[in-house]
Amino acid sequence: KLQFLYLIGPLVGRVLSSPPMTACDYTVSDAKRMSFDDLRDELRKLRAKPLRKSQFVAAAGERLIQSGGLGVELWVVLEQTFLACLDTGNFDYAKACIEKLTAQFGEEAKKVLRLRGMFMEAQGRFSEAEKVYTRILTLHPTDKCAVWRRVAVAKAQGRVEDAIGILNTHLKMVNAEEGHMELMRIYLSLPTPDYDKAAAACEELLLAHTANYGFLMLYAEIQYSTARGKSSLILARKYFSEAIVANEGANNTRSVWGLLQTCRDLAKTSLTPEEEEENIRVTQWAESRLSAIYERVGGPMARNASAVLSA
Repeated sequence: KLQFLYLIGPLVGRVLSSPPMTACDYTVSDAKRMSFDDLRDELRKLRAKPLRKSQFVAAAGERLIQSGGLGVELWVVLEQTFLACLDTGNFDYAKACIEKLTAQFGEEAKKVLRLRGMFMEAQGRFSEAEKVYTRILTLHPTDKCAVWRRVAVAKAQGRVEDAIGILNTHLKMVNAEEGHMELMRIYLSLPTPDYDKAAAACEELLLAHTANYGFLMLYAEIQYSTARGKSSLILARKYFSEAIVANEGANNTRSVWGLLQTCRDLAKTSLTPEEEEENIRVTQWAESRLSAIYERVGGPMARNASAVLSA
């Protein structure tokens, strides 16, 4: 059953006419030659985006920190550089960064504890990282960052049930949308997906965002995938339709395909004359909408879509 889951004169001319580099374009070599002010400005831009660009940030941050002159901005640059060093595996300089932050803010500061846990986590020292995150939650029971890190550690160790338990415990204290989203992902990623619990998590998201087409579409896909027959297919058709209406200004092709597939499966069930008439009407609308979308696209994609639509 189908499931919806989740490119010497002329050379000088070209160089002079090239667009200016953006933060995403800079390399480690650029970090070694750029001025102090330029480096600082680029790290600010990356924090504001936010973008990782870890190789560049690690090199640029190290230069800025060693140069001095950052003032109070030193602490945020230390954190930014620390995270980039974790990404690049430069644990020696990451350790130097965390030691400076610890000396400034103290070992029990929430941010310092969190970064120390991430340092251990990046090295695969999961048990030690777990203890650090648990310490944070002892001091700050609703700290969501520590909760997400504990979930990440549990998932990295293959302890999926523990990850679910951590999230459920947190959600009893704080109704966090990110928690429901992560629960939904976990339930759908299980070897045998738990569609009922995934649907319940998605329903929590829909309570807060009733017109969010993405959540409407996800809920429709979950209902379709339950394979419970007519009732779940009718519910899936309803929510695919609502997702299309909620995102009416765009093609929302994924939802239209979902709607069509749902209608085609519904046609194979036992429908009353009224239900059959409605299902035919919606099927024809979805086929017409997809034909119009792919007619504008043209090429092989349109031919492939046409073959599916005429099947």
